[in-house]
Amino acid sequence: MSDLRSARIRATAAELGLTHLAEALDEHIRQATEAGMDHLDLIGWVLSEELAVRRGRGFAYSPRLSGLSHRRASPRGKREA
Repeated sequence: MSDLRSARIRATAAELGLTHLAEALDEHIRQATEAGMDHLDLIGWVLSEELAVRRGRGFAYSPRLSGLSHRRASPRGKREA
């Protein structure tokens, strides 16, 4: 892929918030070429990878971003006397 097209795709991906794609573009293209993927397969695969990365981040950051505690305030089943 030409450097100009690669730079344009990275910039667009970063602007769209697809940070994993912007960072791993060359690796994705190499793997897709080796596997003989067509354009639609490549797009589907890249979007699946981005979604997997986001879901992984979501579990790590969601309690902190929501402002809620990830622990229960009072344990279930225990009653005060």
